Amino acid sequence: TGSLWIGDVGQSAFEEIDRIGAGTSGQNFGWRPLEGTIPTPGIGDPIPPGTTAPVFAYGRSQGQSVIGGYVFRGLRGLVGLDDRYVFGDFVSGKLWSINQDGTGLEDLTSLLTPFGRVNIASFGEDANRNLYILGYDGRIFRLGGTRSSLSAGAFAVAASAPEPGSWAMLVAGFGLTGAVLRRRSGQRRNSGKTANASCPARPSCSATPR
Repeated sequence: TGSLWIGDVGQSAFEEIDRIGAGTSGQNFGWRPLEGTIPTPGIGDPIPPGTTAPVFAYGRSQGQSVIGGYVFRGLRGLVGLDDRYVFGDFVSGKLWSINQDGTGLEDLTSLLTPFGRVNIASFGEDANRNLYILGYDGRIFRLGGTRSSLSAGAFAVAASAPEPGSWAMLVAGFGLTGAVLRRRSGQRRNSGKTANASCPARPSCSATPR
């Protein structure tokens, strides 16, 4: 939709989710006079007029470091999260989703429980817009399953390997690198050889090594 979602880590009281709608700009989310929905504790700076309130905010009882995510658009209809914003917290390991207006908070943390504690470090998408959750310990989880069976089975540890298209790019990249290295090596070997007689050595002549 062209909207920009922002996971904004707070200072000592609140974490917040902000949203900049498509075609808009210049919003003032109130930092540092405001933290989440309250005046920042211990600051006392005047609150400027016209500040934009966060779409969603939560206190330190729920987490201490928000990790911004994505609006879910992958595997449409399979998990019932279509067009909902999915995000988490690094410290508490909480995983949530909300509607795009900030309502309808849903706690999805239990989906990760069978895998032990997961410190959510980031989120990602693949070419099909499927959503991945990245753990700080290197594990990667992909969101899937049906709405009626949102459980441990809805997640699976994904292989840490590129997609097929990425493999092709990787192989091509290695091949190109090898060709460049071979060319440079050949140039070094030929650097001391005599130039082609048809091109006498002078600044304006580009000689071809033999």
